[in-house]
Amino acid sequence: MSMQGMAFTLANPTLYKMAGKTGKWFMKKTPFLLNNNLNPWYQQREMPEPPKESFHDWYKKNRNLQNGE
Repeated sequence: MSMQGMAFTLANPTLYKMAGKTGKWFMKKTPFLLNNNLNPWYQQREMPEPPKESFHDWYKKNRNLQNGE
């Protein structure tokens, strides 16, 4: 079931973009949901800070610079 949901999300660009923005917001605003005493897995990990912009957004801004335009 989860693979079908992921396939549906990946096949729908609008839904994929919304999921990415939601995930970024979630990581930024609710780190306490992962970093708590009830989650021993997280205690052994270092989670990176979410990027300021997605690769897609960066590429849209910089793709013309790569082509010398």
